[in-house]
Amino acid sequence: AFLAEQMIAMNKAKQIEVRGFLAWLAREIGVDRRFNNKTTLQNYLGDYQKGESHATLEDLLAVLRQNRRKPGCCSQRPLLQERLQAEHGASLAKLLPLKARLAATDRLIDQVVYTLYGLTDDEIAIVEGR
Repeated sequence: AFLAEQMIAMNKAKQIEVRGFLAWLAREIGVDRRFNNKTTLQNYLGDYQKGESHATLEDLLAVLRQNRRKPGCCSQRPLLQERLQAEHGASLAKLLPLKARLAATDRLIDQVVYTLYGLTDDEIAIVEGR
């Protein structure tokens, strides 16, 4: 129960930070439904369960360049790149350690379950798809 509570608390903290960054980004550049590659922005942290790395500043800037002609997009504003770099960096500074702790806790939960069920190394390999 303790590990599950930790996972819930860490996921809540992750969601709060991600939502905050995305809200800031939407205010700054006017992201809307018509944006191309919006998922790159929305999933900028990357999913540890899928082995995804985070989106770099260059990844985010590439999405903004692709959408610079969209109505309401302010991606050409002076200083936006500097502000985006600062906000993105600050957000990742909070999220990357959290992502690592989530992954480690997830692995620990898996190990506890494997031990409780008495799985062999071969059975664990099957469960993990190796």
